[in-house]
Amino acid sequence: MASSCSITNGTRSPFFICKKEGTMTPEQGARFKQATQAIDQGQFGEGIRLLQELDLEVDDFAVNRQLARALFEDQRFVEAYQVAERHLADYDQSRQLADFYVQLALKNQLFIPARQFISLATHLTDAEGRLVKRAEEQYDRVGAQTLASRRRQFIHMGDCSFHEQQRRFSEGRMLPLSDYLVGAKFLLRDPDTHPLIKSSLVQVLQQLRLNEELTVLWLDEKEHPLNIKELKPLGELTVVKEGERLIAARFADQDPLSYQTYLREFHLQLAFLYPFVELAIEDPDAWVQALVAYSASGNEEPILRAHQWQERINALVTRLS
Repeated sequence: MASSCSITNGTRSPFFICKKEGTMTPEQGARFKQATQAIDQGQFGEGIRLLQELDLEVDDFAVNRQLARALFEDQRFVEAYQVAERHLADYDQSRQLADFYVQLALKNQLFIPARQFISLATHLTDAEGRLVKRAEEQYDRVGAQTLASRRRQFIHMGDCSFHEQQRRFSEGRMLPLSDYLVGAKFLLRDPDTHPLIKSSLVQVLQQLRLNEELTVLWLDEKEHPLNIKELKPLGELTVVKEGERLIAARFADQDPLSYQTYLREFHLQLAFLYPFVELAIEDPDAWVQALVAYSASGNEEPILRAHQWQERINALVTRLS
């Protein structure tokens, strides 16, 4: 879809406006222009109100980034980040947009998301990484008490319920990288850290593209070594792609509802198995057969092994409810 972009100087900083043709009706476009004019005149309350209404009506990046910038200028940093996060990939369209996203993350002390974005962005350089490092060091000085509390809560999350672990995992994003890494290494060997939390921790570390040796206490109750630098993202694993292909071939055209159901279940299983998916899914065809036909899958050894793994995962899922 075509886009037309321009820069208009607001009262405090430039606002980058880019309307994707065809995503807004003429009436919505007129309201978008009205909101932009209000912002340019320093009337942030009115501009934000208009943009928030539009944001509920249309999923348009032009609206998203204008609203995020307006909230940022109005020093409503938490709201601004929540808005921008919904269009994360779109903020890698230019250096200015990418830099804005990093600044917004740092305003919320979200050091780990800032680093994740930098490691994956195509329009940023080492300068942004140094900016995050300086922000971490500054926060270590001025927010030492809060930081110490976050460190303790993060590294001891295994003592808590799954829902509390989720909360602490989310708050852990506000730790400097060095503290996050120390905590993650401990949690990945902690038998009380939930498998989904361990999987999420590994995915974060993989996105940070670190060259780190780790040890993970996995679902088989054995410790496995892992080099993060050599780890592929979940979606790039061959067994994952093949499993998705097999489910699609069997259901996508004939039974779309079953296709979505089995695909969701497969992805949930993968979330439990990562980063050692291949240790469980030795044969994607057998795994899919076990997934879609619980009681009539045959007695072949690969299918029986797949059943055993899936039953183990199902038991963990049941305990979540």
